[in-house]
Parts: sequence; structure tokens; C-alpha cells
Amino acid sequence: IYGISETTYFKENPQLALPPASPLVYPPKSGQPLLRLAYFIAVNPWHFSKLFLFKLIYFLSHFRPYWSTTHNIYSVFLLSSAYFTAGFSFSRFGLNQAFKGGILAFVITHALIVGLTTVDWDGRFLMPLLPVLFLLAGDGIASIISARNIAHNKITSVNS
Repeated sequence: IYGISETTYFKENPQLALPPASPLVYPPKSGQPLLRLAYFIAVNPWHFSKLFLFKLIYFLSHFRPYWSTTHNIYSVFLLSSAYFTAGFSFSRFGLNQAFKGGILAFVITHALIVGLTTVDWDGRFLMPLLPVLFLLAGDGIASIISARNIAHNKITSVNS
């Protein structure tokens, strides 16, 4: 994955490298950066797709192969729970469509920045997303608890 071979922990974690299936074709060094990126994507679509996917997985899960297993389990569990409850909140009809669009644009922009450039090894692109994620997750948890209490009250009133 881009930039990993330059880090100090690469030697202990060679699994972080994503070797290409065939030799990569690189754009000429001269030229605009976005055109060079588009050229690289166009001539190496399979390798770029794998890179993009792995970078998004590392970004969204905040999983780091060089962290301890306990730390990774905690991070993935906490974030997957937050994504689930935030998704529950986001899917409700009560949220304003413009608000949903703003959140989606914010998240997609950060994901594209990471997916198209480099892995977010230090979490600097995930950190701005966490307040939004946790606010939605809190709303989702409250909705789940409220729905559970309403269902419980209906059951107890029927049984009474």
C-alpha cells in the first residue's frame, strides 16, 4: 500500500505491501498530478481497485496491522457498533434530507481523499468524521432503546 515501504514498521509487517499481479505502468513524471493519477488508474485498473479497497478498509475500520490484537479488536468493535447504530439513525425518515446529503458528502469526500491518495496511518482523516459518527450513533442507540421500550410497554399492557 502506498507509502508503507518508507515506514519504520514495514520490515516487521511485509503483509502491508500489495504487490501487483503484473508490472505497473507509471505515468510520465512531467504533467499535472491529477492527470497522472487518472493515467495510473486507467492503465492499472485492477491494481488501483485493490489499493483503493484496502485503503478504505484500513480507513473505516481504523485497523492497523502494527497495533496489538487487543487494540485492533477494540477499535474495530467500537467503530463497527458505531457504524451500525449510526446507519440505523441515518436510515430513519426523521432526518432532514439536506442534513443527510451533507453528511454523505462529508464522509464520501474523506473516503475519496484517502482512497485516491494514501493510507490514513495516523487517523488524521478519520478524526473529523468521528464526532458526526458518534452523534448519529447516539441518536441510533436512543432510537433503538425507545423502540424497545415502546414494544415492551405494548407487550406488558396486552398481558395485563
